[in-house]
Amino acid sequence: MILSDNVATLIHDLKNPILAQEQVLNLLLQNTFGELSDAQKEIIVQIKESCQYLKNLVFSAMNEYRSNSSNINLKPQNFNFKTLLISIINEFKALAEQNFQILKIDCDDVFVFADEFQIKRVISNLLGNAITYGDKNSDIEIIFKKMDGNVFFIIKNLSKPIENLDKVFDKFESSTNSGLGLYFVKQVINAHNGSVFARQEDENKYSFGFVIPNI
Repeated sequence: MILSDNVATLIHDLKNPILAQEQVLNLLLQNTFGELSDAQKEIIVQIKESCQYLKNLVFSAMNEYRSNSSNINLKPQNFNFKTLLISIINEFKALAEQNFQILKIDCDDVFVFADEFQIKRVISNLLGNAITYGDKNSDIEIIFKKMDGNVFFIIKNLSKPIENLDKVFDKFESSTNSGLGLYFVKQVINAHNGSVFARQEDENKYSFGFVIPNI
């Protein structure tokens, strides 16, 4: 069975919430929030095993992916970008804390006319990559600004050297997992008549982001 790009990227996006759930379950098993009974730990271990199974299913589905088609259907609406961003950060907070990373936010409180669901997937991909592949014990800067009829979103973080930075948004070119996450980011932002970018700020600091019109 050949998957469409939309179905394949939806499956890919399941990875980040599953990883976040695993990290929370690990914290619970480590008694981070208080001592658990043996019965409670047993249940959590079972849930963790289910998460692992789901993760394996995701990677198996990605291994079957061979489609070359692309079709992003947008449903734009007005939404508060800062509210969306804070909700996403809350979902990833446990994953960042596990890596001793600090999420720093500089975000304008403005409304954006775009597909909120697809933009959430874009930000989740970018932030998930920054946390997973960024240096531990480091800061991750999350910046959102409105300027001259456009909105700019940038994530800056420290990481090991990234090869072929100019190709990371190409299908299967990214070194992250299936190589579909950043490709999907580009497809969504292109559908919004915007553009994506990946830049090296200095020796080991990188920025990933996008700009879309918001008139």
